[in-house]
Order: sequence, then C-alpha cells, then structure tokens
Amino acid sequence: MISRRALLASALAPAAAQTIVRPPAAEARSYIATAIVSFLGVTLLTRRGAAGGFARAAGENGETVIEFAAGSHPDRCAGINRLGYIRESCGGSGGRRKIYGFMTVSREESFQEARKALGNAGPEQPFVLIDSTVDSAGCESHVASVSCSSALRWPDWRAVEAELMKRWPSAPKRVTRLPGAMPGFLSAVRTAMMQGGSGSLAYAHNDKQYALNWTVARARHGIAELDGRISGHGKARFKVWFDPSEPGAPPLAFEYQPKSYLRVRFDAVTGEQS
Repeated sequence: MISRRALLASALAPAAAQTIVRPPAAEARSYIATAIVSFLGVTLLTRRGAAGGFARAAGENGETVIEFAAGSHPDRCAGINRLGYIRESCGGSGGRRKIYGFMTVSREESFQEARKALGNAGPEQPFVLIDSTVDSAGCESHVASVSCSSALRWPDWRAVEAELMKRWPSAPKRVTRLPGAMPGFLSAVRTAMMQGGSGSLAYAHNDKQYALNWTVARARHGIAELDGRISGHGKARFKVWFDPSEPGAPPLAFEYQPKSYLRVRFDAVTGEQS
C-alpha cells in the first residue's frame, strides 16, 4: 500500500524527478534541489541534485528554534560554490528573539555575469555574517563581511561556520537598529503556514525590514500551497508546499528564484539522498 507521505511526494515532485520517500521525523527534513537555468525565457539547463539542504523546527529549553541550511554541489553545477545557513530562536526571556546566519556573497545579477564567473573562484570565498537580537525595543543587527577557504563546501557547512567565527571577532561590523519586535524570515514563513488564509507580516532580514504577503490554498491531494510575495528592498516571489496537519513542521517542498536566470526547487528526501 502506498503511504500518505509517498503520495504527497509523488504529487510534489517535478515532472523529471522520481518519487521520493518522506523522512519519518516531522521536526527535521533534508532536501534535494533542482536548478533550472534560463535565458530570454528559454530553459537552458535543468539539473536535479545541483544542491542540498536541511530544515528543522523544534523546541529547545523553552524556545522555538528554526534552522535552514543549503548549499550547491560544485561538481554538479559547473564549479559554482554557494552556501548559507540561518538560525532563529524565539520565546526566550522577555520574548527576545535571536537571528543568526551567514551566506556566500554572490554578485552575479545576469546570465552573462554568471557565465563569466564560472571557474573564476579565488582561494577564499566571501560571506556576509549577521547576528541580530530582537526585543520590545526593536531589532539590533551586527553585520560583517568575512571570508573562508573556497575548498570548503556543502555539506560541510559547520566547517565553514567554524572558520567564519574565528574571523568574526576582528571583522569590522556594521550595526543597524530597526524599530519594532519583528520576526525573522523563517519565523514569518512559519507563521504564514500556521495561520493559513491570506495576510501580511513585517520581518527583519540582513539588517533590513521587509514585508511578507501570503495566500494559502489547497493543492492536490490535500497538500497546502503557500504563495509568498516579498517586498521592501526589491521584490521576490516563492512557493511553499506543506502538510496542513503539521503546519509548524518544515515544508515538503519549496521553490524560489534567487536570480533572474535561476529558479531552484527543493524537495524533501531521506537524509542520505541530500
């Protein structure tokens, strides 16, 4: 008999993808990413397994902790080495939130710039690292540009973090303050999944304020589909598919477009497949 999770997997998988099995634990999921590269509206490349990721939402010491990490596999995407991690915790003393993360700096905005960047990686990879605290007074963020060895790559994100943190204390930092007790991006998306319907929520990300507008509708086989629209500092759109019976858990799949020429879809898999 086909399990409910296998049925969800079949409904969500891209047309070219195989049916995948969902992990049994709802608080953590691993993902495999399919990258679609296009130019002038024409799809040039579709590569399943170009990247991997994981997400977790769990209670720790009276707090709710949400984590997401993802990175490319350079050997599967023409040497491109990109990696990022974000962790948000809330529910601490006084309702304080913590937002911490790092991400590879990627300056390519067009398809032509991306082609020129292929194979031009230096010995070190630049990252932006952020450490924010949110309380009733607002959001205070400390942001720094820090580099680490280009030899480090996904899934060794903890090794990347360790090297970045060695350089963090001496790195020049930009300090910004935003008014209002806003959540981070992960918490905002989780709130939208749990509330359903449609709504709007301000959130803080990378020392700037954004707005998330969403609409949740039923997709095939009872799966919920969240259509998210981001505004504030630029505009973006993404989709999230999740089981409405566990809206606080990591999603089953999500898709977004980080660059005009690149669309990426993450589908949940068993850990060894990511």
